[in-house]
Amino acid sequence: DWIWPAIWMLPRWNVYGNWPASGEIDIMESRGNRDYVNPDNVSAGVDSVGNTLHYGADFFTNSWPTAHKTKNLQGRTFADDFHKFGLEWDDTSLTFTLDGEETLKVEPGPGGFWEYAGLDQKPGYDNPWKDGSRMAPFDQEFFLILNVAVGGVNYFR
Repeated sequence: DWIWPAIWMLPRWNVYGNWPASGEIDIMESRGNRDYVNPDNVSAGVDSVGNTLHYGADFFTNSWPTAHKTKNLQGRTFADDFHKFGLEWDDTSLTFTLDGEETLKVEPGPGGFWEYAGLDQKPGYDNPWKDGSRMAPFDQEFFLILNVAVGGVNYFR
């Protein structure tokens, strides 16, 4: 219990500003608790994994719910076998895979991630990606992080 494995990516340079303006890509995150359930009483522990993009003008506009999917194994855990987590990333989309199966595809369209998240409808915020491509902030170099965190309860609530 209380193990938090993750494969994620952060920008090499914060071209568009501090987190999450320059983006974060969570290829996979999982909670290592055997009996953990989310507020809807759905298992969210060792049999569950999430893919997420974090992006926004600031912490308060982090638009991760628009680019997030959770995959649950039925009657198995991720410790029962080896798995392949994938990310296909090009100039029009980011596609996440698990064992060759697409789990999430994010295509921002011509208005980019600013419009994809509906941030163009929120007054008082400036678009940090206005000078980038439609894939901004995911149009820069990112580096890979392999992570296993231990302890804490913040992510487990």
